[in-house]
Amino acid sequence: MKRYVDVKGSRVVDDKGNLIGIIEDCLIDLKKLKVCSYIVRIKNLHSDFCLIILKDLDEYKDVFILKGNMYKIDYHIFKRHGDMLIKKYIGMETIDAKGEWIGILKDLIFDETDGSIKALICKIGFFEDILDGRRVIIVDEKTIFEKERIVVYENYIDITNSVSLKKIIR
Repeated sequence: MKRYVDVKGSRVVDDKGNLIGIIEDCLIDLKKLKVCSYIVRIKNLHSDFCLIILKDLDEYKDVFILKGNMYKIDYHIFKRHGDMLIKKYIGMETIDAKGEWIGILKDLIFDETDGSIKALICKIGFFEDILDGRRVIIVDEKTIFEKERIVVYENYIDITNSVSLKKIIR
C-alpha cells in the first residue's frame, strides 16, 4: 500500500540510476476508484511532463525505477481538467451520507500494483490532530468524489497517531 504524500515528490530513475524526473501528481479514475498512473515532471530545461503507468515502475526504498514506457503529455490539459488529479481533492471536505462533516482530506492510501484506492485519511482540525489523531475512511463502491466534496457511506475509523498527545499521556 502507498500513501499519496509518500509518492508525490519521489524521484524516478532509469535502470542505470540516472534521474528522469519527479512524481508531480497521480491520475485517477473516479468511476473505478483507482490511481491509473503517475505524472512525472521530466528533468530538463522545458519542464516537460510524462505519464507512467503504475506497472511500469518498480520501487526501491524512496526511488522509483522505470522498467517500461513513459508517454509525453501536455500537463496543462490535466490542470484544466483537475478532477482527474489527486491534487484537486487534497484539502477537500469529506462528509457522510447524512451530510455530517467528517474532516478534510489530507491523504489517501492506494494499492501500488492495481491502483485501487483503499482508504481516505482526513484531518479533523489542528488541535484534534495533535490530541486524537486522524480519521481513516475505508473506500468502497459507494464513495463519491464530487466537485465540492467527498461523500462516504460507510463508517469511518478514528486512528490515534503514534505521536498524538492522548497516546503519549497513556
